Amino acid sequence: MTSSISTFDILVAITALILFLPILLIIPILIKLDNRGSIFFCQRRLGKHKLTINVWKFRSMRGDKITRVGKWLRATALDEFLQFILILRGQMSLVGPRPLTQDDVTRLKWDGPEHTSRWNVTPGVTGLVQIYGGTSAAHSWELEKIYLKKNSCALQAKIILLSAIVTLFGKRRTKTWFPLDLQRH
Repeated sequence: MTSSISTFDILVAITALILFLPILLIIPILIKLDNRGSIFFCQRRLGKHKLTINVWKFRSMRGDKITRVGKWLRATALDEFLQFILILRGQMSLVGPRPLTQDDVTRLKWDGPEHTSRWNVTPGVTGLVQIYGGTSAAHSWELEKIYLKKNSCALQAKIILLSAIVTLFGKRRTKTWFPLDLQRH
């Protein structure tokens, strides 16, 4: 796969995996103590140019219900940490649009020509949608357009910093402390 992954992405991925290694080793134990299901969740998603990639996460659900450990994993985005391995494989970048399933693309109605630009960039482990999205397809698309239009080192640095704050303090607090003004972008 041709990739636009930067040296910075690779260095951050390696550093994050090393720094969080103790937590990454504890998470499987916590998942198993919470319930006896599998530790990992794998899902086929669409990456750059809609090429299929397998996205691995720590399992946070049992059936249709979020587990106790899963609630914490999702709040801190630690369930997504295995995606740093996809950066090392050149399939994802640190910052970019979230990789989606084909079902997500159909449900969101993001398969039309007006969404082509979204599929021309490498998907990211984190991005504006991962931090601020989830309220509606229209809101998420606005966030995607901001990223695609305003993509810069400054915006990527801000997203990385906010993602680190999410990992430390959770999404709810981060969104409260650092609200996103869509009018400003």
